[in-house]
Amino acid sequence: MLEHGYLEGEVSASEFTIQKGGIFLGNSKNVKSEEVVALDSAKKASKVRSKAEDKKVEQCA
Repeated sequence: MLEHGYLEGEVSASEFTIQKGGIFLGNSKNVKSEEVVALDSAKKASKVRSKAEDKKVEQCA
């Protein structure tokens, strides 16, 4: 994650790096590299935003 990045939720990855200034609120799970599925960046960004928005709605309810 880059220095101004923000991620809220769950991450399953073989490697996960957060640069100084990046914010991660959630849980992480280490997985073997064979289990990791590559997504194109547009799909990944859309899913992250969608899940974060869903969680905010659930928390407000």
